[in-house]
Amino acid sequence: MKYAWAAPGAKVVCVVPLGASHDFGIAIDTVMTIAEVDTSPLVKCSVILRFQERPSDCWYAAEAFRPIISQDDDVAMFKAIADRGLAQNGIHVPSSSPEHA
Repeated sequence: MKYAWAAPGAKVVCVVPLGASHDFGIAIDTVMTIAEVDTSPLVKCSVILRFQERPSDCWYAAEAFRPIISQDDDVAMFKAIADRGLAQNGIHVPSSSPEHA
């Protein structure tokens, strides 16, 4: 799914200025917390989001946002990809945990 990251509670950052001419616009680099996701086929854009920081009747196109991931998540994902690639090539990397040092 294109917007697999779009889930209630997820933090996102705005990458396209939205509706700056009214009170509920969102500026670039604004961090928001998703309250609700709608993927109804009746929605013009494929996925719309409602945020905890905005009134309940304000919805925004998911395409204007990108997920925020923590550095720990980023490192864990990179390590998993690297370990899988090394294992596929028969290379074993010892654990870096303190008990193996």
